Amino acid sequence: MATLGGNRMLGKLHLSMKSATVIVAVLSVLAVGAGAAAGTVLQGDIQGAVPISVSQALVVDKPQPYNFPPDRSFFGSTSDDRTKFAIALEMYRGESLMVLVPIVNRSSGAAVAEFSVIVPNVPSLVEGVPGLSLQVSGSGVIDDVVRVTSDTWTFTADAGTNGVGSTPGDGILLTFTVAPTAMSGYFEISGRIRTVEF
Repeated sequence: MATLGGNRMLGKLHLSMKSATVIVAVLSVLAVGAGAAAGTVLQGDIQGAVPISVSQALVVDKPQPYNFPPDRSFFGSTSDDRTKFAIALEMYRGESLMVLVPIVNRSSGAAVAEFSVIVPNVPSLVEGVPGLSLQVSGSGVIDDVVRVTSDTWTFTADAGTNGVGSTPGDGILLTFTVAPTAMSGYFEISGRIRTVEF
């Protein structure tokens, strides 16, 4: 009887050890899987937490009215990264107004820019005559502005502002003209600058 009882105890102990081994094996697999999953999540968190910032050499300062008539409505703003700008101005038929968009070169050397301006399509009473036209020229040290498409220009901006701000007058001068055959009104213009990489 003692032997039979001992065998039963031994059998239970053997079964318990098998169960323990299985449980340990299952827990090990789960731990490895959880570690892999945690590693994946952690890797994603690390990748997401390290931003890649792309800075560009050329930016714009807030557009400014240039020799505007007194009491004329004007608004100018730039995007947070200073690569885009917006202008709102009041103009009358047959009138020309100029806006200076200051340019800042934040690099240590000269940089080539691509400068785009979107002008609204203003109806004119004469077919083929644009209601609102635009001329773009350089101001200050910028003197090599060249038109490359219907709404894009290119130029070179010398270094020398140390990234603080534009020297007064250095930038792009936009001359807007409302045709005598078009309606007066408020016009919204937007644009952007992009540094051309070689």
